[in-house]
Amino acid sequence: DIEFSFAVHPLQIKTDSAIGSDDLLRIMFKQSPNDDIGDLRIEFSDSPRYKLGYCTDWNDFDTFPEEQDKIFTIAKTENKLTVSCNDVLIINYHFSDSSENNCVSRWSEEANMFLFRSTNAAGTDDASDEYRAEPEEEVNVEEEDNEEEERVEEEDNEEEENVEEDNEEEENYEDGDWIPSGEREEDIEFSFADHPLQIKTDSAIGSDDLIRIMFKQSSSDDIGDLRIEFSDSPRYKLGYCTDWIYFDTFPEEQDKIFTIAKTENKLTVSCNDVLIINYHFSDS
Repeated sequence: DIEFSFAVHPLQIKTDSAIGSDDLLRIMFKQSPNDDIGDLRIEFSDSPRYKLGYCTDWNDFDTFPEEQDKIFTIAKTENKLTVSCNDVLIINYHFSDSSENNCVSRWSEEANMFLFRSTNAAGTDDASDEYRAEPEEEVNVEEEDNEEEERVEEEDNEEEENVEEDNEEEENYEDGDWIPSGEREEDIEFSFADHPLQIKTDSAIGSDDLIRIMFKQSSSDDIGDLRIEFSDSPRYKLGYCTDWIYFDTFPEEQDKIFTIAKTENKLTVSCNDVLIINYHFSDS
């Protein structure tokens, strides 16, 4: 299960599956780990088609982009599901249009997570290559590769020129870009109410390295800190809430991405899409 709030932003999925390959894009929308809403299937047959669980049978697309490299943008509200492919709207489905009894009751639920179906008699997802939250600024699919090449080239030039960290001109980052952690003890403006924080590291288990971040309401008002220790038996501690707690599960890969989400009631942390902390503050 991948935590993702469709109420905050659409989901984007990248694929290079070709029309006629019979590959399948299949994701399950979920309200909670044990509460499925329904699944979306997009089949790359000679005549591409889609199916929305509990709502429709298979429907052929009226229009479907022919480019092999595609980005699907999937948005869900209480009333409808929309899907665009390379900025072309291909699904605009109102749940109330369904003749199925369970369509509206299931799909009106808030989707807080999703998963790519990997084992199921109804079909396995083998089309999805990458995913992300849609950036606030609209992505131009045709220019994306060129923009990425230009960004990498600019970064290489900066390294060759030994640009100092305290250069007066700050580097601008787009939504979805990885940002160097920079100086420790530096306040970083970030709204956990808008989206989770992701931290990338290559610290190995047994290195005794430490991730430690302080959550703050303002520059002078600390909330508490989260510590994750890469000891032989990795453990964590939540300031003002817990002592050190050993993880029940912890991914062994050295390259890790931690996804940290905070609400009014709880803190969740996933590592490489594995949920490792699900702490309700009322449990303290």
